[in-house]
Amino acid sequence: SAFLPDKQKVKKALQVDAWSKLIEDMQVTALTKQLALHSAFNQQGDKVKLTLLETKEHLISDTAQLQLKEALCLALNGSIELEIELGQPINTPYALQLKVNQVRNEYAREVVKNDPGIQLLQQQFAAKVDEESIQAR
Repeated sequence: SAFLPDKQKVKKALQVDAWSKLIEDMQVTALTKQLALHSAFNQQGDKVKLTLLETKEHLISDTAQLQLKEALCLALNGSIELEIELGQPINTPYALQLKVNQVRNEYAREVVKNDPGIQLLQQQFAAKVDEESIQAR
């Protein structure tokens, strides 16, 4: 949905996904952030397993892993064991953000399509809406 139950617009994946929010709260940057964004998160006690999209294997480095582990320890208020495996995760923060963007743009197109003022302009002046120009805000 383009809106949360409280009628707030969904603009960011962090509004609907705890892992996306945790990444934002950790304030990691550069390759470390990309490593997190393209991974699915699973925590069992003090063990955190990230499943990284196979095509993003190049993001794995000792430095990125160390920075991510340190950031996770701070964010989760304790020591953790970090494991990163390659796989085909579906709901990574990056993929969720793409879906949020898609839903927002589809909603914007529907709003424009059903707007009485725009419909009137189309009827009276044979106006056309350039679908590609519609952007969610």
